[in-house]
Amino acid sequence: MDLERLVEAADLLSLGVYVIRQTPEPTVEFVSHAAADLLGHPLPEFVADPALLVRVVDPRDQPAIRRAMRTDGDDRVEVTVRHRGRDGKPRWVQHTLRHHTRPDGQRLLY
Repeated sequence: MDLERLVEAADLLSLGVYVIRQTPEPTVEFVSHAAADLLGHPLPEFVADPALLVRVVDPRDQPAIRRAMRTDGDDRVEVTVRHRGRDGKPRWVQHTLRHHTRPDGQRLLY
């Protein structure tokens, strides 16, 4: 699925979706409006700072999300963590992460 269709589908379904290009260096390619609303930060903040996706996770759960984000292969990984929104309230969020390698060798996480 190309990025344009992903954006349209995520917005239509109110899905919390993000796409991170992990190589050559972490870059946020896409964050859905629903994900930004859930995590309590505007879209441009995620694009400007890819590490924000980890920093909004409760410090007690950051090791778990980092492990899930580093998993090799193209398998799905599920992890449930607490997020801290701008309002300071915790939110339990289950992430289903999938790693993918593009034909040019770039690694994606979505």
